[in-house]
Amino acid sequence: MIVLSNHITDIAVRKNVQHIVRLSSYGIDNHIFDGNCVSQGNLGEAHRLAELYMVSAGISFTSIRPTSFFSNFAKFDVQSINEASQFSSPLGNQAIVNWVAC
Repeated sequence: MIVLSNHITDIAVRKNVQHIVRLSSYGIDNHIFDGNCVSQGNLGEAHRLAELYMVSAGISFTSIRPTSFFSNFAKFDVQSINEASQFSSPLGNQAIVNWVAC
């Protein structure tokens, strides 16, 4: 992912793109929330490195950093709702979530 993202940044710089809006991931800069470090693991690190590359390339960008998408309910949560009449998110009950609608 990093190589592709860096390649896209390089192309944007060559084409004089003024601003990029990109989809990223919540918690990539390891925020502290309720005393705990919030991290997104390897995927978050890839997003963080891609953003650092964009900064070093001097291109302006906005990162949208959702935790997940409302459309994921259909894939991950409908079964628990239908079978047990409860919402059982794979994110757990302590997750910090900011849902985004596509």
